[in-house]
Amino acid sequence: MRLIQEIKEQKQQVKTFLLKLVVFLILVFIIDRLGALFLKEGLYRYFGLDKSAQVLAVGHSHTVLGIDKLLMEKELGVTVAKYARSGANLRDRKVMIEQYFTLHPKSAKIVLYDVDAHLFTEGGLSRNSYQLFYPFMDMPIVKQHILAANPPWQELFLRELFHTSRYNEMLIAQSIRGWLKKWTNYKHGNVNVERLKKEIKSGLSRKITFSKESMSLFMETLDAIKKQGAKVFLVYVPTIDIMNEAEPEKFKMMINKFEQIAKTDKNVYFLNYNEPFSHQHDLFFDPVHLHGEGQRIITEKLIHDIQGMKDDL
Repeated sequence: MRLIQEIKEQKQQVKTFLLKLVVFLILVFIIDRLGALFLKEGLYRYFGLDKSAQVLAVGHSHTVLGIDKLLMEKELGVTVAKYARSGANLRDRKVMIEQYFTLHPKSAKIVLYDVDAHLFTEGGLSRNSYQLFYPFMDMPIVKQHILAANPPWQELFLRELFHTSRYNEMLIAQSIRGWLKKWTNYKHGNVNVERLKKEIKSGLSRKITFSKESMSLFMETLDAIKKQGAKVFLVYVPTIDIMNEAEPEKFKMMINKFEQIAKTDKNVYFLNYNEPFSHQHDLFFDPVHLHGEGQRIITEKLIHDIQGMKDDL
C-alpha cells in the first residue's frame, strides 16, 4: 500500500511540475511577444513606417546624420519618414523602399535617396546588414531578403521562436528613440584632417570602383520608386573634399553618372551638396559624416531647394 501511495504522490508531483512548466512557458511566450510588439512599434515610429508620409528619405549613415527629419517637417509642413540604416547597401535600400510602399502604397511624393562616390563600389558596407531586418521578418518581402543572405539556420530558428531575439542593442536603442520621438544627431567634434591626409597617403582610404550589377540594381530601385508616383531626389550629402580628391577622376566619373541619370529622366533630380560644403571642414565629424550643426546646415539647403522646385513637382 505504501508503494502505491508513493507512486501516486510521484505522479502528482510530476503533474504539478508539468503544470508549472506549461504556465512558465506560456508566460515566457506572452512576455516575449508583448516585448517584441513594443520594440517593433518603436522601430516603426523611428523609421516613419507607422504612417504615410509625403517625403521618404532612404539611405545609410549619411542620411541618418545628414538630414534632420523634424526640421524638414517644420519648414515644409509635411510628414517625413526617414528610413535610414548605418551600413545599408543597395539591396538593403531596395527592400526598405519596397517595404515602405507595401505598407503605404503611393503615399510619398518625394523620395530622397542618398548617393556618394562609393554607391556602386562592391563591399565596404556591413555584410551582416540583413540582421537589422529581423524585426520585420514577418513581412514576406523582408523575409525573402533575409533568406537571400543565407544566415545560419540556428540564427534563423532562434528568431522565429523568440521574437525579442530579433533585436540587438542598436535596434533596441532606435526603438526607444522612436517612442521618445528623438532623431537628434548627437555627434560633435571635428574631423582630424591631418590623420585623414596620412591615411590617404598610405593608401588606407576606401577605393572607388564601379559594378555594373550594382548600377543595374540601382536603376531597378529608381523604377520601383517611380511606379509609386514619386519623384526621386538623389542627394549627395557632402563628404570632405580631401577624401573626394584622393581619386579625382573616379570621383568626377561618379558625379557625371548621377548628373546623366537626372538629365535623362524628368522624374529624377540630382542635388550635389559637395559644393561648397565639402570644403567646410568644420561641418564634419569624420570624413564622411556631418555633426549636428553640419546636419542643420545641409538640411536647410535641402529644404530651400525643395521649396524652389515645388512648381516642377
